[in-house]
Amino acid sequence: MYSTVDRPLPGRAGQLATFERVLDAAGTATHVVIDGEPGIGKTTLLRAAAHLAAGRGFQVLAAQAPPTPAFAAMHERYRQIVRLTARRPALIVVDDLHSADGASVRWLGYLARRSIDLPLVIAVVRTTGLGDDLLLDDLTGSFEHIQPVPAEAFTAACHHATGGHPYLLTALLTQLADEGSAPSAHTAKRIGTIACPAIREWVRERLRRTSPYAERLVRAVAILGTCAEPDLVAELAGPLGATARAAPAGPLDARDDRLDALDALVRTGMLRQAAGILAFRHPIVRTAVVQGIPPAERAVAHARAARLLHARNARLPQIVDHLLATHPTGDPWVVPTLRTAARGALAAGAGDVAVARLRRALAEIPHGPDRLEVLVDLGRAELRTNVAQAVAHLTEAFESAADPWTAARIAEHLASATCEGKDAKAAINVLDRAIARLAPRSRPGNAYLAALAADLDILALGISARLTSLAYVHRIERLQSLAAARPGAAQAIAGILAYRLSAAARSRRECVAKAREVLALGPPTAMRDLYTYRNAALGLTRAGEHDLASRCAEVLIAHGGALNQ
Repeated sequence: MYSTVDRPLPGRAGQLATFERVLDAAGTATHVVIDGEPGIGKTTLLRAAAHLAAGRGFQVLAAQAPPTPAFAAMHERYRQIVRLTARRPALIVVDDLHSADGASVRWLGYLARRSIDLPLVIAVVRTTGLGDDLLLDDLTGSFEHIQPVPAEAFTAACHHATGGHPYLLTALLTQLADEGSAPSAHTAKRIGTIACPAIREWVRERLRRTSPYAERLVRAVAILGTCAEPDLVAELAGPLGATARAAPAGPLDARDDRLDALDALVRTGMLRQAAGILAFRHPIVRTAVVQGIPPAERAVAHARAARLLHARNARLPQIVDHLLATHPTGDPWVVPTLRTAARGALAAGAGDVAVARLRRALAEIPHGPDRLEVLVDLGRAELRTNVAQAVAHLTEAFESAADPWTAARIAEHLASATCEGKDAKAAINVLDRAIARLAPRSRPGNAYLAALAADLDILALGISARLTSLAYVHRIERLQSLAAARPGAAQAIAGILAYRLSAAARSRRECVAKAREVLALGPPTAMRDLYTYRNAALGLTRAGEHDLASRCAEVLIAHGGALNQ
């Protein structure tokens, strides 16, 4: 039994009026199906209808029939309903009809077909696309169909897209109805991308009547977006007959004609102008214009827009937005522009934005030394978004590095990425390969390369903490001779010993002393030190020194971001 509600449901007057008409017609085999996508208020409307029926003296029954395949059983249940409605009218409500078993659906059909002269109404809720369509269609084919009031997000999206323009709104709703899209919040998210051939044709017809330049100009406005200054639109559109690939500015009089045509498009309401920027009065018209531009031509137009904006020293994000919509152009300024924009995104914490910009930069350089730099940038950015892809790109960079010191710097990031991927052995292997490449050159006389090899050894020591192999012991012996001169060596040794002592359940006091030594030697200053602090924190946690462990974690948080972790 559905309980009544305290007040009528607001905003459902039309649907409830249909229910009133059906309730008035009880006894004429008129029944109701409420259908549509999930989440548009079907159950809420059903409850409101139950409240309405109860107020009119109906018995409100929730159908919970078990499977009843035999004809005799179906007929007996039918006779129970006949006896029930002899006392007063009844409304049978069935929520989630698509979840009912076939026998129950067939019984409802049997009841509906025999309900003539019975003061009975059946109201069911059905979710579009779920259940046995043939069986459910057979039951509800003769029912009165009701869809709940459109979701508020849907009506807002339609109003934003069309501005309430009668033709545009009608064309949009017709397109959605043809697609079978319900007026739901889910559909609202798609409104800005709906392909509507009727609106495209309406736009073309209006443009033909406006100016011979009109179509080129509205396409330029659509491509430029928030950068659509009149002069720039006229330049991107180019003169009549110019190709999208290379539309020259044209003679001055032709340029004036284009500006006049833009004024005409504003006067007719196709475009509007605010703060010196042109835009479409109705966003759905922009969608239609963009979808009418072939993809290859659209990419070329975005490339030209990027060049024009770059020549005008426009803001970096404006240029980059167009570059992301193009294929490789070969312009020498593209890769530096994308790398600079990616660094800005990383600084703002937008790792996914940085990755998209760097992938576009990588597409610009299929080979050569510049590709190596972009691969490293991309791999480091992907450490924040997708470790597997970071490993792939950093591996390509590591394997293609021509000199050992470049390979060593890449190895730091690749080892970190590989370790994040839970493969510490592979990470250490990368570091050992880089150390081996440095070995012939890192004699005592070459302090820089010797220090670089030591840094890789320190990082490998930190990563090796959780491995069962005793290889770390030999690494400690190698680093002890550097502990006095090389920053991080003594700290790394203290960190791994703190971890190993706690893991082996040995002296708690000695473990804590080694961890305190890590803290006393200062915060991390390079990537190699991050694993040192991690090992100390884990050792302290095992030893029950949670306050000290928290201090280690706080230091990692404070300094890790600056070290690209």
